[in-house]
Amino acid sequence: MPRINLIRQDQFPYHVTTRSNHKWWYQIPLENVWIIWNKSLKNAYNKYPVIINCYLLMNNHYHFLLKTPESNIDKFMYELNKNFSLLLYY
Repeated sequence: MPRINLIRQDQFPYHVTTRSNHKWWYQIPLENVWIIWNKSLKNAYNKYPVIINCYLLMNNHYHFLLKTPESNIDKFMYELNKNFSLLLYY
């Protein structure tokens, strides 16, 4: 099934969620995942600033409510997920 086209806009917040492969839990303690998550979020934010309303980190996924003043959610999410996976698994 093809991916739905992304609508880029700057007026309304996005609800974004990403889950780990096969719904597996992270293989390290959640306290360590939290540290890695904050580093990844900071790196992505420094490169592509967004307005984060709230986020929730769980055992195998996360949720975001965020706005993108520059309509660049795809670039921000790419950077965030790239940093998170590189720091988490290597």
